[in-house]
This record gives sequence, structure tokens and C-alpha cells, in this order.
Amino acid sequence: MRIARSSITILACALAISGCTPPAPGTPTVPAGSPPPSVVAPPGFDLDSAAAVPLAIGADGGNATLTSGEWTAVVSVPGGSAPAGANWTLTPLRTAPGGLVDALAPGIYVDEAGQAPTGDCVIAFAVKGKPHADASIVKLADDGSVAEVVATVRQETKGGTLLLAEVTGFSPYSVAKASAAARKTAKQKRDKQAKKLYVISVHDSVKFTKADWKLEFTLDLDLAGGSANSSGAYTGNATLSVTGQYTKDLGVHKGKGKIKGSAKGTGNAFLVGLPLAPLPPLGDDFPYQMEEPTGTGTMSLASSGSLSVSADTPQGPASIPVMSVNGKDLVPYRIKVEGTNVTVEIANVGEFSGHLVKF
Repeated sequence: MRIARSSITILACALAISGCTPPAPGTPTVPAGSPPPSVVAPPGFDLDSAAAVPLAIGADGGNATLTSGEWTAVVSVPGGSAPAGANWTLTPLRTAPGGLVDALAPGIYVDEAGQAPTGDCVIAFAVKGKPHADASIVKLADDGSVAEVVATVRQETKGGTLLLAEVTGFSPYSVAKASAAARKTAKQKRDKQAKKLYVISVHDSVKFTKADWKLEFTLDLDLAGGSANSSGAYTGNATLSVTGQYTKDLGVHKGKGKIKGSAKGTGNAFLVGLPLAPLPPLGDDFPYQMEEPTGTGTMSLASSGSLSVSADTPQGPASIPVMSVNGKDLVPYRIKVEGTNVTVEIANVGEFSGHLVKF
């Protein structure tokens, strides 16, 4: 059982370089702060070379973040998915290529420098607000048109939207509108390739007191998915319930200071296999405490009671300013996997413990 915390932690990554110690085998050879090498793209791709960032891949993988218009793009390489010591370059496009119809983001160009991945990698695009419902990550051809609509996991909250996908090779990628048929075909293709080798199982409770309410939230989450290194998309069932007792004397209103509600539905998660590269803040509903999450997820829940409850008291209404699930709503969460241990954090509620189980 975990207790909710109140401070806000800002995630940051730092790379320390020591004097003259020779690098260990598999250590990336790009020194911190070095400008990325020049990248040449096919005609029609307007690269913003000044904004390029290096992606150095070590034995544990690597990740990098860059800006693409209003979007933030992340490329994450799990350990073993690309040669250790590889040095890639990520370059944003100033504008979407002319061949890309219904573009929603300019896109990024990934130069593998002749060291292509040998396993699944992750590409993600994050943006504030909600992009078009048909938004999908797309792989671009040399003429800028869509070479492939990629199976895309969409996770959104009140503040913003995160699109994630597993890919086996890199070329230019962007975000564009894709038809329902194209998105369905991409998902079916990915589902055939996915082996679903793992189960995320979380059955835990957190207790805390907030605004004179003594609360207990219980999460039951069972998701199946993952690939050989446990990264990738997971789907399954989710239930979130709450019981509460108002701690102040209600006088003649006895009995109105108790609550009980639950919400059931589906859940999804996306594990990247190593800590997420920092993403932009997507809104005030993201006050997470978790350091170095290895995945992100959402639950789509329909309530059979109300998780946004108020009680009448002699002093007036006493509400629970924790979270709201009225009717059907999306509940985002962060997830961290360390070995077989899983931690799921719901913002403003706390951390729930579970396990990663291999089939």
C-alpha cells in the first residue's frame, strides 16, 4: 500500500562525463553538447538542421526529444533494439512536405547513420489539446506522401494528447489524418505481430486524508501485451473504486458524510522499456510524483456510483477535490516497471503496486 504525496517533481535527465576515463564497450561516442552531424534528406523535406538533436544509444538503449511545430516528438530505443554505440540524429521539419495530405504536424527525420534498429522502437508525438479524431502517426515516403499508416495508441486527458507507436525502422515520420479503414488495417497488422507475452496486474489500495475526507481508492487493473522486451501496447480491464468518510462532525446530518462509488471499463498502457523522455506538461491534471516512468496509460471508465461526491454539512457542502469520473471519462496514469515490480500512479490519488507477469 502506498500513501499519496503532495509535492510536484519535475523530471529531468542529466549526462555526466568524467575526465579521461576510457568509455566502456557499447558507450555512445557523441560527447554531451556536441552538435549533431549534418543530415541530408530527400528533396522536398525542409529540415530545420539548427534544431537537430543527437540520439546516442548505449547498452541500455536511449531516447531523445525534439519539437515539431506545436508537437513534441520522442524517439525511444529500448536496450538491445539497436546496436550499442550507434549515434543517430533527429531533425524536425520546418513544414510538412507537400506530398503529405491532411498533415497535422510538420514531422521529424531520423538518420540512423547506417546503424538501423534490429528490434522494436517507440515513436511518440505529444500536443496540448485534442487533435483531430482521425490523427495517426504516419511513415513518409521519399516524396513526402504517406508510405504507411502506423498502428497508433492515443492517450488523452483534459490537458493534452499523446500518440505512441512501435516501429521497426526509421524514415521521416509525422502526424496526419488517416481514414478509419487505414487505421483499422494498421491495428490488425500490428495485432498479428504482437505476441502479448506479458500481463500487468495491479490490485492495490491507497489511503489518505484530503479536505477533511478520509479516503480509500482501490485499483484493479489487468492488461495483456508487450513484446520480447515487455515494451509495446497493453489492453485489458480496469476498475477504480472509492470509499470515504467525512471526518468532521456533521451534527444533524449524520450519514451524509459517507461515500462509496466505483467505475469500470477498459484500460490501456504503452511501455517504452526505459524511462520516458521528458514530455511537455499537458495540463494541470498532470501533477505526477513518479520519477522516470517507463510507460503511460489511460482508463476509460463508466461509473456505477459517483467518484465526485459532496456531503451537506452544517458549514455547507464538503466536496472531494481529488478526481472526477461522471458518466464516462478518461483517467490518465503513469506506470513504472522495475524488473517484475509495477507501480501505477494516478495524479492526485497516489501510487498502486502490482506485478509484471510473463506468460
